[in-house]
Amino acid sequence: MKRGTIISGIILILCLLVLIYLANFSAKNGILPVSSSSDFTKDLNESSLININDNQLNNGELFSAHEGQIIKFNVDSNDYYIKVNDVFMDQKKVSFNFNGINFYLNSNENKKLNIDTDDYYDILLTVNSISYGSSEISLKYYNEKVGISD
Repeated sequence: MKRGTIISGIILILCLLVLIYLANFSAKNGILPVSSSSDFTKDLNESSLININDNQLNNGELFSAHEGQIIKFNVDSNDYYIKVNDVFMDQKKVSFNFNGINFYLNSNENKKLNIDTDDYYDILLTVNSISYGSSEISLKYYNEKVGISD
């Protein structure tokens, strides 16, 4: 092999590793890409959709969500979607997808979401409890600079 080919291959691998690191860092810290929907929204039907209105976001009201349901909420005139992938009764955790990023929350755990990449968390997603294949969840408006209490 030529020396230039080897160097090009190494550079390509390094670039891929950096992209993987940035994706993992972003998911861990709630820094998510700007996108108001994901692929799973194209096949929405009314029975799988949970609409969260502005009052519910202000108050952080509890709602029940099951595997496969999609939570829709609006911030600054933009619709956002969070899919409930799975509810694991035995492990007491819930799998979510937001903007193509999968993450898990245990019962009584929360995640701060920066939905518009402005260096401030906007939404607090909390799994309050898990029972009989469903989870009690709340979404609440939130305002904290990214990195303050991480």
